[in-house]
Amino acid sequence: MTTFDYRCSRSLERQISVKLCGVVTADDISPVRGELTSLMGDDRQCGVLFDLRGVERCAVPTRHVLLELQRQLAERQCRTAYVSNRPRIRGIILWVIHQADDECAKVLGTLEPAERWIQNEGEERTPQVASTVTRLLDRLTGRGATGQGGGQDR
Repeated sequence: MTTFDYRCSRSLERQISVKLCGVVTADDISPVRGELTSLMGDDRQCGVLFDLRGVERCAVPTRHVLLELQRQLAERQCRTAYVSNRPRIRGIILWVIHQADDECAKVLGTLEPAERWIQNEGEERTPQVASTVTRLLDRLTGRGATGQGGGQDR
């Protein structure tokens, strides 16, 4: 077993990286949270990337502390990516994100898509959302009906 270690750093692109390694307990998260809060400063919408690939185990009580941290990030509207390739750790983080009800948080298996998620800040999603909304509105109003569901041609 590896003892817990962490590193927090801020890049110029409004991104904070947090790397956790070893066996993580609830008590270990307190200094991480303090340093993360300090790095965020007044920035209300920075991106936070948690690299959890080095985490060997995460004690169950730790998830409640991580939930508090994720709620803090959600309150600040921080786009958050968690990177983990271990199913158990991913499961804990999925629970944290679900309980925090944070649509700006995501679990990914590798760094590259996580960095894209943080950097795009929704730019990729806007056209997709607009297209979906337009399609649904067309269905509801009957415009652009394709014969699948009660719309009338006008």
